[in-house]
Formats: sequence, structure tokens, C-alpha cells
Amino acid sequence: WQDEMPKLMQEGVVFDGIFFDTYGEHFTDLEDFHEYVAKTLKKPGGVYSFFNGLAPDNIFFHGVACQCVKLQLAKMGLDS
Repeated sequence: WQDEMPKLMQEGVVFDGIFFDTYGEHFTDLEDFHEYVAKTLKKPGGVYSFFNGLAPDNIFFHGVACQCVKLQLAKMGLDS
């Protein structure tokens, strides 16, 4: 996605839906991808879904990571 999303954005491509499965990437990579989601997801009505496995080994940190993502999505105007 790091190579292709900038190209698609330059071409003006807009998506009805985006599914992003990045298990194993860092949270900062997810944050970077969210920049593209905000610019390429069709609004209103576009659907965004992702899986990252945020902090899967610790329920406390998993909860914290989920709340951070919810805040990011809210800033982008997306419901979670």
C-alpha cells in the first residue's frame, strides 16, 4: 500500500469501500494509512474496515490502542 496509495490518490481514485489487513505492521503504519483513507474514501456512504491485531497479547494495551483508533476515526469523520 505504501507504493500504490500515493499513485491512486494522484489519479483521483475514490473508493466505495476499503478493507485494510495489516497484522504485523506498527500502529504508526496504520496512522499513515488513515491519511489515505480520509482522502480516498467516498463520502458519504463509504465503508472502511481494518484488522491490525493491535496489542493482541495484552488486554489493557489492546483497549488503549482501540480507543486511540476510535479517536482517529472520529477526527476523520467516520463512525466506529
